[in-house]
Amino acid sequence: MFGKAPRGATQRPPVKEPSNQKLIPGWLWMIFGMLLGLFIMVMLYLWQPWRPAQRPIDATQPSSTQASDDETNKDYQFYDLLPKQQVTPVPDEAVPTGNTNAAENIIVVQPTTPPVEPTIQGAVQDSANASHSDPVEITAATTPQYILQVNSYQNPDDADARRAEILLVGLPADVRQSALADGSTWFRVISGPFANRAEALNAQNLLQNSGIDSLVVEQRK
Repeated sequence: MFGKAPRGATQRPPVKEPSNQKLIPGWLWMIFGMLLGLFIMVMLYLWQPWRPAQRPIDATQPSSTQASDDETNKDYQFYDLLPKQQVTPVPDEAVPTGNTNAAENIIVVQPTTPPVEPTIQGAVQDSANASHSDPVEITAATTPQYILQVNSYQNPDDADARRAEILLVGLPADVRQSALADGSTWFRVISGPFANRAEALNAQNLLQNSGIDSLVVEQRK
């Protein structure tokens, strides 16, 4: 009725599969605890919560000791620099003197002769002297004239021949006789006179075109 188990067959216990979770060793936990405690001690040392809080010192207000040190240094610098300073004495001339010395230096100079005041009588006398003064000679300004001096000849016939040539040009001509200191006689041929220098120059150009040389001479009346 009941079935029988096969012989030689036994039931095996279930095999546990190995867990994937790795266990942390104890020595690693000990090192971690030591590091954590050391970190907490350092933080407490730096923070120091048991000390009372201190007020911040204002940097703009110097302490009393620093002020006293500065004053001491200034005193030392003054006494160190004092022997090196050169004191320039004030000259006596720069010191102003009293009013008495200034009064002694003033010299009053009085005029030797009193100033001459103009009077009516003096003015009348001056006008009378001016009326009796020498008369002033007034000469009229002389007006110059210009002539052309052509040639000078010792033979009067040569002078007349040159005079005729000038007349043929259409210009006035004349022969003037002059005696020299040595007793010789010369005959000068001239052309003119001309009222101004411009007319004389024009006449000179006409003679030059005809082959006759001349010289412009200025004469005063």
